[in-house]
Amino acid sequence: NQTKFKQRGDVHRLNLLRQRMHLMIKNLQFYLHVDVINTLTKDLIEKISCAPNYENVVMAHEEFLEKLITKSCLHNKVVKNSLNTVLRRCHRFCGLINRLTSQSDPKTAKADLTELEKAFNRDANFLKYIAPNLI
Repeated sequence: NQTKFKQRGDVHRLNLLRQRMHLMIKNLQFYLHVDVINTLTKDLIEKISCAPNYENVVMAHEEFLEKLITKSCLHNKVVKNSLNTVLRRCHRFCGLINRLTSQSDPKTAKADLTELEKAFNRDANFLKYIAPNLI
């Protein structure tokens, strides 16, 4: 007699994990949009409007791109790899949901959820530790 995955505790765990993932992505998106892109774009527009010639516009744009990469932490391989790992965990969560809706084995789904929770929490905490401004 298999235990159904749809027990209240399992659904609650699934929803908590989804909410943690959603919050992390939302915070990342907000940081990148508001703190990085909007701020840097405003600075770029000001520099371009005051630029006396084309070379100054090009230099302002190059500076914009360098700051964008730096503030996005794309220059840091550890942060970049950690972020990719967290995003892959979110993608794996979507796969788990798809399997659950296609009537997969509840025991396997529970084990996958447990492993995914542990892995996501570990990776998200590491990312918060190495790049606290990012998320």
